Amino acid sequence: MMKQFIGDREDVLRRLAIICQEVLAVDNIDLELTFVEQSGNSFSIVQLMSKIMLEFDLGMFEEIFTDKPTIRQIGELIYNRSKEAAVSYESLEYISIDDLTISSTPDLPYELPLLPNRYSFFLQRKRNYDYWILSTPAIELKAECDIGLLRDTLSFLFNYHDVLSTELRWINENTFTQHVVQKNIDEAIRIIDVEEGLSRLDYLEFCEQEIDKAKASISTKNNMFLVSVIKSSEFNFGLLFICAHHCILDAYSFRMVINDTFKLYSQASKGETLALAPKTTSYLSYCNTYLNFYRGKEYRYMDFWKGLAWEKYRPLVCYPELIAGSNTEGKSLFIVKDVEVKNAIEYSSKRYGALQYTCFEIMLSAITKAYCQLANSQALLIAVTLHGRESFAEGLDLSRTAGWLSETVPVLIEYSENVSKLLQSVSSTLSISMYKGKSFEYLANLSESKDHRAFINKLPRPQISINYIPPTFEQPNYHDIGVPVEVIGRGLIDRSDTERVFLVSGGMYFAHGKLNLSWDFSEDILDKEVMSLFSEKCMLFYNQIMNNLLKGSS
Repeated sequence: MMKQFIGDREDVLRRLAIICQEVLAVDNIDLELTFVEQSGNSFSIVQLMSKIMLEFDLGMFEEIFTDKPTIRQIGELIYNRSKEAAVSYESLEYISIDDLTISSTPDLPYELPLLPNRYSFFLQRKRNYDYWILSTPAIELKAECDIGLLRDTLSFLFNYHDVLSTELRWINENTFTQHVVQKNIDEAIRIIDVEEGLSRLDYLEFCEQEIDKAKASISTKNNMFLVSVIKSSEFNFGLLFICAHHCILDAYSFRMVINDTFKLYSQASKGETLALAPKTTSYLSYCNTYLNFYRGKEYRYMDFWKGLAWEKYRPLVCYPELIAGSNTEGKSLFIVKDVEVKNAIEYSSKRYGALQYTCFEIMLSAITKAYCQLANSQALLIAVTLHGRESFAEGLDLSRTAGWLSETVPVLIEYSENVSKLLQSVSSTLSISMYKGKSFEYLANLSESKDHRAFINKLPRPQISINYIPPTFEQPNYHDIGVPVEVIGRGLIDRSDTERVFLVSGGMYFAHGKLNLSWDFSEDILDKEVMSLFSEKCMLFYNQIMNNLLKGSS
């Protein structure tokens, strides 16, 4: 039986404290006092129990009523109960993680289940699928690339990360299945020799053209992963360029694969045995676990979606026809606002205020306030991008699993003029959505219940998205193999045939000693001056909330 993974003790305690504050309508909670000692009564205890059951997917337990535990002891009860009891219906059968983990490579080819994130980005939309490409910059090699060693490297890599051997088989114009096949390594390597007599400038222009060709050769119907090597005996060095289709790898996985490539090539060049860290959960095991997990819990998650205050949300644009057609990503405008930070890693990992809020929770609170003022709304519906490595099922270890795990989940945040309550609302909502929000696309597209699919598909879809990339996000390590050449390999694929997924696509990231908040939108739909004001208000409110938390108030 699968158990709900709810986090460590401190995370449970933090989420419980937020619930207690909401029920008692207070700004601070003493963890060492009982609920009753902090103005709780029989009615509020029932409210507390109800919220705990919803937040942590637990059943009723009497200790809260009979033993008069402190808040800290309640947190311990929740943590221990979640470790002991399976959160499932007794009538449902589950596949264990052990049953799903593949100890050896299955017979080829085998089909990978299509996860819900495929439906939101690819299936059900007429899009330019070839736009979704991930790539490294051009890397100037320290020494001439040994093609034989590179071939050995990729052979090992493709066996280790089986998703790299994926091919898509199209059923019709908009639907495909994904299969892992026996891959010919030579198809994943592209060797280009540079003609003699070129100047340095002409050489760089030649490389740029070849990199554009490499990008153009990546598609869902052809190569999904390609390593290009540009050799030049005249300049005594070469360039390496790697690109992959997003349909097989998310950004985190791509960086992992790139680092593994460089590590293996370095081992091969030194005559060492090729080796990578053990991988516990295969991508196929992850896919099966994911689908099995939500298939068994969809009635419980339907209650969650039905219980949200959808009536409080007002969309930014109320005319769906404006979003489609000519309003493509190719006509996007970008607005970026920033705030200086001394140490990005320390800044992002630190928690602020008595209830220990993250900088992302603070930013999302600021965005909620700015949006509700802009749209005259009582709630914000926003698609939050998750990296997909949240351990929603006990036993999953996705630290070395490559594939497309990232996904966006709809998060409905109720607005409050009281900043303290707004922060609590954001923190609590994010915690719940981390586990329950992942069920949205499953219920919309993969549920066996027509009623479930119909209800979910009638709900409003987010018009705004936000993708938070912390500075600890694993970056490719090029140092052992070469140096990135920033002036080439940075061109973007033409997006003119790609319709927008969101009216406004946001990004929160750290760069050059600053915390940046960017917004990407279509000027055909939204006014630039309005979006500029919205962006300014987001950063204004963020600074106000952060400063208040640093001073010890909110």
